[in-house]
Amino acid sequence: MKTSQGGGKRHLCGWTSTTVTNPKLCQNKMSNEDQATQTQLLDSVLFPLFLSPINLVPIAYTSYRFLNLVQFSRHSEWILLDLNQCIPDGDETMLQWFFSIQPATVAHTCYASTHGRLEAVAHIASMGTGTLLILDNLSEIAQCAATSGSIPILDYLQLSPEDTSQLYTAAAKGGHVPVLQWIHERTPVPLYTSIVINAALGSHLEALEWMRRRGFNFDDPRARAGAGATNDPRVIECLHRFGCSMRGMWEKAIIFGRTEILRTLHRLGFSNKDSMYLALRSGRLDSIIICEEMGETLDRNAHAIVIGGGCADKEKIEILEWLKMKGLPHNDLAVNAAIDANSFETLHWLLKTESKPSASHGYTDTLDWIFHLHDDMSHLIYLKSAQTCDLSVFEWLDAHGYAWTSIESLHAVALGRLDAVKWLFERGVMIGPIDSVTYISVAEGHLDILEWLKNRGFTLDMRVICSVARQKRKPNVLRWAREDVESTDFTW
Repeated sequence: MKTSQGGGKRHLCGWTSTTVTNPKLCQNKMSNEDQATQTQLLDSVLFPLFLSPINLVPIAYTSYRFLNLVQFSRHSEWILLDLNQCIPDGDETMLQWFFSIQPATVAHTCYASTHGRLEAVAHIASMGTGTLLILDNLSEIAQCAATSGSIPILDYLQLSPEDTSQLYTAAAKGGHVPVLQWIHERTPVPLYTSIVINAALGSHLEALEWMRRRGFNFDDPRARAGAGATNDPRVIECLHRFGCSMRGMWEKAIIFGRTEILRTLHRLGFSNKDSMYLALRSGRLDSIIICEEMGETLDRNAHAIVIGGGCADKEKIEILEWLKMKGLPHNDLAVNAAIDANSFETLHWLLKTESKPSASHGYTDTLDWIFHLHDDMSHLIYLKSAQTCDLSVFEWLDAHGYAWTSIESLHAVALGRLDAVKWLFERGVMIGPIDSVTYISVAEGHLDILEWLKNRGFTLDMRVICSVARQKRKPNVLRWAREDVESTDFTW
């Protein structure tokens, strides 16, 4: 960054001294017209920038020039002050400025420790209550340093042997062999199960090799089960080379649809005669396809096995469509399984597939079919039918005396079905706790529902809405909320 002949640093509004003060003081040097023009321009650039999926705030906090741009934005309050996880990268002058407007917190210290920023940790410790803050949260801060692999911060914290021994898992999670060695030299305690699990899940092969050299028993059942959750075939090959049994890993790979792991295990000579049944029961189409490629045959009751599993209706129907494409028709067992599982959408698909023509079979036809079997409207399958939020289903259920609750309203809010929300509200159905409704609407970006709630006289906490909208990256909701509060006498 350029400096003047007097040694000051160049800022947007001109030369300043090396000591950074409140940047909003620079606004006085600009005319009101220039400031308004610049604010409008910055709002159009900065607002979407900080709401994009790529969080640029940590980068912004390392740039004096960017900070001086941010100060002129209407949104500077929350960009500068509301994002506690963003902290400078250790520059002394920048730290002084940052902590002059916002006190240091545990979150700041952990963030600095996670990113290996010793200067920032030391600066926080030098502040009024900084030492006490670090001492009270020493274990948490040390865990962050071990995860990031920062030995300088671990040295700086002067940990006791007891505190040091608890860092193995964090170091393994980050895969930092030097930190593992650093811990081992100070507290040579026996390695425990969670260490190998964290290293395996992170695909840290060097860390696994380091553990093997120190005699860790990789065939421990708990370690084997945890390591088997990996998505990396290299970890499986590594564990196999160490003599670890593959027992249980095949089943876990099928349940979670880890196709590359299945191929690796098959290449190493492992399989299971119940693989296809397990894949069907788990509702994993990718695992079913892999099992078929490996020579497994499809059971004639495959449809019923899938429907009786625990996956959602959407996944069940996807597999049923695939089975239909393979030329495997379903039987009565599949229909009975759908009723027993209260899977309304799946049952509707089965009945619609049987119908000639299928396009004429609607949701209400499925409800009529069910009603001939279960005229008791408390049956769970009717609750599942209401979750379609289809208004024809609502009308049918209402005509048959269905007992409405806030569950249906909250589900309609989550799906963004304002028409369903209105239908229920007009019939006196409680919409649900307004805090929950507001949070769901903001998190899902359903601005139309928020506007409807406001117009109906519901009290909405705009502070909460703005906070959740920023967190969930919903710029349309945040713009709406800020425009509303800026038109009133509102204090942030």
